[in-house]
Amino acid sequence: MNRQRASSREPPNRFSFLFVALYNLFELDPGASYLSMPHNDGVYEYISVSAGRFALKIKEETFRLGEGDAIRFTGNVPHAYSNDGEQQAVIQVVMYYEER
Repeated sequence: MNRQRASSREPPNRFSFLFVALYNLFELDPGASYLSMPHNDGVYEYISVSAGRFALKIKEETFRLGEGDAIRFTGNVPHAYSNDGEQQAVIQVVMYYEER
């Protein structure tokens, strides 16, 4: 861990956050699907699969992901999640918003 100490002789560190991130945990039951409309420009989605399998359709291309898999894509395009398997799929989604 990187620790920094401020004293009266040093100006305090200033942090500038250039993004916002939103975390979601989705549980997709067998046969479930979710259609996401395009997000604004500058939004990226990072998805990792904790359990099960699911399909991610980005525009016209479909990616099949299983436990331990991960993917990143720009969220400003149509995309959909679906579970055509026989067990629940658990996915973690982090949405990254660039500062404008």
